Amino acid sequence: MNITIEFVAPLNGLAGANRTSVALPEGGTLANLVGALREQFPNLFPLAETAIFMVDKSLAHRETVLRDGDRVLMMQILGGG
Repeated sequence: MNITIEFVAPLNGLAGANRTSVALPEGGTLANLVGALREQFPNLFPLAETAIFMVDKSLAHRETVLRDGDRVLMMQILGGG
């Protein structure tokens, strides 16, 4: 199955891209996707370990099962004062 990932700043700068697609086996989870991204974009890590993921506009967790054609938004929540 094919998953589209969109990176939100600052992750897009680390990835060197605003979006990419990853092929996962059927029944793959968000955790599987993160593993694939670790291999494809090592510069994202370790910062991406604390990233927030949205799958088709809904908050997702590492155990979320992905479906072919899903769009995943990967963002880092930054705080400050």
